[in-house]
Amino acid sequence: STWGLLIVMNAQNEELASKLVSAAYITQGAASVHSRDNLLTSLLAQVNFLSFPVWRVLCVMVGDVIQRGLPERGWDDPTIQYILHTIALMDSNNFMGNVGVGEREGRVFSSLIRSRHFSLAHGIGRSGDVSEVQPKAAGSSLLTTITRHMARHALSIAGFKKVKDVVVLPMCTGMSLTLVLLSILPQVPENTPKKRKEKKRSSLLVVEFR
Repeated sequence: STWGLLIVMNAQNEELASKLVSAAYITQGAASVHSRDNLLTSLLAQVNFLSFPVWRVLCVMVGDVIQRGLPERGWDDPTIQYILHTIALMDSNNFMGNVGVGEREGRVFSSLIRSRHFSLAHGIGRSGDVSEVQPKAAGSSLLTTITRHMARHALSIAGFKKVKDVVVLPMCTGMSLTLVLLSILPQVPENTPKKRKEKKRSSLLVVEFR
């Protein structure tokens, strides 16, 4: 695998396990684990992380890439869970023997909540830019970047071919509508809301306060 950190059943573990259980069975089981690793390798190979210095430490990848986006075939639940849990272990708040005190470092009291979120609790981004790589959350930053590429690919499939970049964030209805309106309306003085609406051929609905 191009990402050695994700190989749980590595060659040494396979050899040691073969002394406890038949080598033929261990080889068969390890092949299943490697097949899941290869799915992630295929996904990472479609996304260009070489522009980020931190990925040079985390990944061993060769050259640039052209294709990037959604896998051709969907992954089963065990594969998704395995990969999410493994990526989460790359965040500093999940390091063994580490107790973080940073403002973004996740500290989860309930094991039920931790399990529900695959141990992903660390904040992402940096001050002023949520899409920036968070040094203490390599796993979450990686997952965020993959999600952005997959979302952009999904939009492209839906017909939005000119979208260059996206950011995926959890938003309430009001904030979502606000962001959509801000993105489609031209930047004009605030004292001309009617002209701004008419220019975009949008209907103007005046809401009176009671």
